[in-house]
Amino acid sequence: MATSNTRTFLDDAESHDAIIDTMPERERHEYRSYAALSLEAVFPNRVMVVYDLVGGRPLNPELLKFGDISVTRIQGPIFELECGGKHFDIGLTPTRWKGRDVFLHVPQNFIFKWKGKKTPDREVQFAPHYAVLIRTRSKEHLQVDQHTYCVTLNKFSERFPEVKLRY
Repeated sequence: MATSNTRTFLDDAESHDAIIDTMPERERHEYRSYAALSLEAVFPNRVMVVYDLVGGRPLNPELLKFGDISVTRIQGPIFELECGGKHFDIGLTPTRWKGRDVFLHVPQNFIFKWKGKKTPDREVQFAPHYAVLIRTRSKEHLQVDQHTYCVTLNKFSERFPEVKLRY
């Protein structure tokens, strides 16, 4: 166990603050002011929807398709994201999604596991599962007007069945 005189590694809270401190100042203050933080399990080809809520209706929905994840000793874990045919990399430092009021990033306590899934032929295939942190102004279940949310495609379709999204 390290003492205050000999320790070289930061504790979890200090590490988290150091990661957030790497953000541009304006975004850092906004990130810290947002009240809702959710952890979502994702895997390659999982689709989520970012949307703005205006007058109780979703405005400008965007489909986010999660891809592969890689880990290096310098940059840490980075996952691929596809939106509108363009590819994006998301890592430990929170990334504001295309100027909207939502931040995405890999959690500091990185979660990764292989999950088995049975095929119709009763074979088991394994796929990587990892977690993404989503920070918004308010929790999605509150549905506050003029806020931006990021939810799974299934949850979006249940909440707004009249809005047809295809990926």
